[in-house]
Amino acid sequence: MPKRPPSAAPRRTRTPRRIDARPAAHKRGYDHHHRRWREAVLKRFPLCVTCEREGRITPATIAHHVEEVRDNPGRRLDVENGIGLCMACHNTLHHQGPRGASR
Repeated sequence: MPKRPPSAAPRRTRTPRRIDARPAAHKRGYDHHHRRWREAVLKRFPLCVTCEREGRITPATIAHHVEEVRDNPGRRLDVENGIGLCMACHNTLHHQGPRGASR
């Protein structure tokens, strides 16, 4: 069987997946305490609250703070301050595009 001729295309090098200058997740406050809070909120609200109100059944994938952390940092890990949302409803709530484009 003949060998394949060499390709003239240059070899591609790997580029980092994230090229923005955002700090790492743990530096933005997403530590193990936040992960436990998220798990507790999603256990409490397994379905998206907004979709459920509108008669749709969509699993919640994002734990959302009802009262924003910057407004009341003391309630950051309060499970009562969280609801479960799907990505589409969370992005709509924050005035973003369907795929999470920035404001």
